[in-house]
Amino acid sequence: MKQYQNDRNGFRIDSAPHSRLWVIVAAALVCVGTTGESAAQQIVGAVSDPNQAAAARAAAAASSSDAAAGLEEVVVTANRREETIQKSSLAVQAISGDEVLSAGLDQVTDLSKVVLGLQAAMQGGMSQVYIRGVGDFSANPLANPGVAFNLDGVVIGRPESVNSNFYDIERMEVLKGPQGTLYGRNASGGAINVLTNNPSFDDDKSTLNVEVGNYALYHVDGAVNVPISSTFAVRLAFNKVSRDGYLSDGTDDDQEQGARLKALWKPSDDVSLLVNIDGEQVGGKGNGFVYLPQVPGANPWVAVSSPQSTAYLYSFPSDAGIVHPGTDSFIRDGFFNASAQLDWNLGFATLTVIPGYRYSNTDDRQYANQRNDLADIGKQETLETRLSHSDQTLKWVAGLYYFREINPGEIRVDSGPTLLYSKIPYDPSGTSYAAFGELTKSITDNFRLIAGARETTEKRLLSGIFYLTFDNGATFIDHENFSGAKTFNSFTWKLGSEYDLTAENMLFLTASTGFKAGGLTQTVAPDNVYQPEKVLAFELGTRNRYLDDRLQFNVESFYWSYKDQQESRVAFDPLGNFNFLTVNAGSSQIYGANVDLLTKPTRDDTFHLAAEYDHTKYTDFSYNTPTAVYNPAATGCRDSGTVTGGFLPLTILDCGGFSLPHAPLWTGLASFTHDFNLASGATVQFNASARYSDATWVAIEFTPQERAPAFTMVNTNLSYVSPSRRWTVAGYVHNINNAAEYTGGLQSSFGQPLFPANIGAPRTYGVQLHLQW
Repeated sequence: MKQYQNDRNGFRIDSAPHSRLWVIVAAALVCVGTTGESAAQQIVGAVSDPNQAAAARAAAAASSSDAAAGLEEVVVTANRREETIQKSSLAVQAISGDEVLSAGLDQVTDLSKVVLGLQAAMQGGMSQVYIRGVGDFSANPLANPGVAFNLDGVVIGRPESVNSNFYDIERMEVLKGPQGTLYGRNASGGAINVLTNNPSFDDDKSTLNVEVGNYALYHVDGAVNVPISSTFAVRLAFNKVSRDGYLSDGTDDDQEQGARLKALWKPSDDVSLLVNIDGEQVGGKGNGFVYLPQVPGANPWVAVSSPQSTAYLYSFPSDAGIVHPGTDSFIRDGFFNASAQLDWNLGFATLTVIPGYRYSNTDDRQYANQRNDLADIGKQETLETRLSHSDQTLKWVAGLYYFREINPGEIRVDSGPTLLYSKIPYDPSGTSYAAFGELTKSITDNFRLIAGARETTEKRLLSGIFYLTFDNGATFIDHENFSGAKTFNSFTWKLGSEYDLTAENMLFLTASTGFKAGGLTQTVAPDNVYQPEKVLAFELGTRNRYLDDRLQFNVESFYWSYKDQQESRVAFDPLGNFNFLTVNAGSSQIYGANVDLLTKPTRDDTFHLAAEYDHTKYTDFSYNTPTAVYNPAATGCRDSGTVTGGFLPLTILDCGGFSLPHAPLWTGLASFTHDFNLASGATVQFNASARYSDATWVAIEFTPQERAPAFTMVNTNLSYVSPSRRWTVAGYVHNINNAAEYTGGLQSSFGQPLFPANIGAPRTYGVQLHLQW
């Protein structure tokens, strides 16, 4: 029997709780049903190694006269070994370097253009990435990201260090779901791997890309590859971006520059050493905010600092003092990174050692309904050592991991005449150790089992002072000293199976866990400690190729149980300070499915259709707010009564039943590409695509203004590829229909009538030139 259930978004039909498993089972049965007689006819023999079979098919296709007619095999290394996506049980999506350029993926927020179930926003220089609602509202270094971001095998621990790395990319891999075994801490929602181009011993691997567009865009990047000898090569890559802001006050601009030097020494087929040094600078005004609901009569990109927005704000009554947003926002971030990777074939296994060092210097200011200044220094040291082996019947990896970071800095918040002005110098640090292993064992030619585990121990330290002033910063009062130390232990595991129905069709089932690190927040006990959050995930899916590799149909269904998730929000702390705290929110459930159809019916035509259904719901989420300042207009959660806590009575707010923020129920992609092959040997390529997203919450107060509306976004590209394939010129229009995509915002906990939201790019257009030699 079906029930009508109020998800606080309006009524919708929902399955009875006991039937949720059948949603997954039904999806799997549909998947299996696709492997019919036409697929069986493709079997040419038993499959002893799926990746070898895929490689054999690719080689055969390459030697045939119509090799270009089939779909390409996509190789990923997310499992610490090379394998094709079609033979991997990971929920992974790969994005090639060419796709990064054509889609204009310059920042982490752009990933939502091509990855369903992913949403990303910015707070100052901090990136906030969510996959299926699992992520983190990172606004300072005291919180942890929920999606692990890795650059060339080295984790980027702080979210302010992510955006400056999107150049000279070989490919990107987006893993959905907890990755606790191989990626460890802060991978509760998934992982994003960015792999940049390595030096090559070939001469023709140098590139140059130039792009100009509206909003005064000028973007140039490229790389010079120099094979110095048969065993030593270097690659120097660079990136320079200058673009005006999308918002009316010039915010949401892009001003960055960087360079990366890589050196590869390969004295033999068994040994290679890769060394990387890079540095980046990010400047400009940084990200800005617009109001939800939209300013009447204005376009969606009118900033909160504009006269129109100010008049709109003051047309509403407000119980809390606010700061009129200024126009002096800025971002001044600098980064330096060094890493190396040693690979040594020992015969029985390959030894890989990856040391890394990352340095960041952050100085940001942004305005919403308050002014926020953040300045800190970040230093990170990592070391991963692992052994791995892969043959036809057994694949395994085992290793040790070390991580240490320090992030001393200061936060300053001007919250207006009612909520005062504060500064918070802080000194956090953390150390983490882990041992891990994972193996895939072939039980028969067609059936494999997967098992993995990771044990992590981490220690977090924090000290700082909460200062207040009543005279706009002239005299600060030492109001609250906070400090603490906490050790956390986490055990994560993975189990799974893979079964080859045919040489072209695979079924898989996995169960895995992941966690996000616990930590300390800027207040006193008992509210200063938040526990690690944990995710238990089940994935059931199938990967299929038909019609001589002209049709690909993949389906993944999933069920996640999410515990102790960390939410950061503006609140009053135990001493009565207006503070920004991280707390554990309780539990939630996430389930759904992803369907991906890719077909190339002719040599020159490619269609791609994909859809994802993400049903999310808090099953346990409540928090307290001082009754003296409680405003029913500041939350959509239920008032569950009053309790005495500390020095103030507290009102209990119950948010159970709401869907998770940053998790639209439905998202979809559709694209079409056609190649016009000219007599000269040149190619003109046309591409059109559209992306849809349901309405979604963008903050956790669940007020009407925090509900971002649904949208559809349309893009097009037209490119000319020269006969030599050495140069390409392309024109594009992105977001043709000027759709407003709201990606996040700053919670407004005390009743302000408008929500300061982040917004994606409006219509953009430009021309790109790509050279290769």
